[in-house]
Amino acid sequence: MARIVANSYQSRNSLWLLIKIYLPAMSYDIYAAFAKRLEQICDEKGLPKRGRQAELARMCSIKPSSVNKWFSAVSLPDPENLLKIADWAGTTVDWLVYGRGTRSPAQIVDPRISHVVKILTQMEDHQRDQAVKIVDTLAEPARNTTTGEANGTHGK
Repeated sequence: MARIVANSYQSRNSLWLLIKIYLPAMSYDIYAAFAKRLEQICDEKGLPKRGRQAELARMCSIKPSSVNKWFSAVSLPDPENLLKIADWAGTTVDWLVYGRGTRSPAQIVDPRISHVVKILTQMEDHQRDQAVKIVDTLAEPARNTTTGEANGTHGK
């Protein structure tokens, strides 16, 4: 019995040691990759190197020192700020943090649709719900035409 307890104790210590060694390294890799993607987005958005941290701090309503930690690969933004940054950048949080998936949530070719999507993302939830109802109403005749309802042939 003592041997099992000793082995269990050693296993827990070994596991703790692995966590202490590898978790910070793994976190740093994630933080560093995030910092690189954030730099890339800021470059693409045309934010000057000097002042971009202050601009992001204003956008997220936080102190520039917090944003500095993101660019220095010390920490990640909180979930609310990750969403703000992803929306601003036109990307997904998953891509922003982990580099997974496509960078853009949807590849929209038609600039009119892109414009509408941008407007919708800036609306409050209740406004977005109303907009969806309006679009559904506008699309109804087109849907009926494709299903044959508009010309009275549906179901005959």
